[in-house]
Amino acid sequence: MAGIMEALAGLLAGLLAGTFGVGGGAVTIPFLVFMLHLPLPIAVGTNLLIVSVNSVFSFLFHAKQGTVEWKGFIMGLLGAAATLLGNYLFVLSVKVNVLNYIIGFAFIGLSIILWYKVDGYREPSLRDLSLAGLIMGIYSALIGKGGGSIAVPTLVALFKVKTKEAIKASVVATPVVAITAATEKCLYGMCSLFLAVRFIPFMIFGSFVGSKIMKASSSEVLKKAYSAFLFIVGLAILLL
Repeated sequence: MAGIMEALAGLLAGLLAGTFGVGGGAVTIPFLVFMLHLPLPIAVGTNLLIVSVNSVFSFLFHAKQGTVEWKGFIMGLLGAAATLLGNYLFVLSVKVNVLNYIIGFAFIGLSIILWYKVDGYREPSLRDLSLAGLIMGIYSALIGKGGGSIAVPTLVALFKVKTKEAIKASVVATPVVAITAATEKCLYGMCSLFLAVRFIPFMIFGSFVGSKIMKASSSEVLKKAYSAFLFIVGLAILLL
């Protein structure tokens, strides 16, 4: 029964990730918690392992087709360093039992940013990438996501960077940040490698199917639907 639930959770998470065009961080955590009944701290660490694999494949795909901004590596390095602070805050939040509030409100805040996000108009500077990287690293380690979901809105909303340019930089930075944060989580004993290995193949297949749905759907509709999904997930996590 457990294997069936893992396969179903992986397929559904991948389907949503592919449909909404995201790496899966925001959709995997709720499935790990609500369907597979992992404790939230373990779900966060396991999710980072899954996101690490997804982000590497995403980077390779974008690098092959030339849609990367190599300056994003600077954002990744600073983000990786900032995961140390993010993981310290993560452990502290677990000890004082406020992790669900932090993640819940983070998801709700991200949903609001996504709903109202307006495209920028310029290329990212090294200062933009450096500041976004620090935010990205703390957020990734604390919330358990790759960091792209906060790096892109940060570059666009705060620094007026073009969305596509922000994504190109994020694609380079996310694997560096996610792998660093995941490694630190595993050293704390807050991840399930066995579950991640079984979850990933089903998620990849679900993502493939979801990508077909995304291709046939309106970009604006998908953005609004993903925003609403994040808001609902945030509320559900607050009630844990």
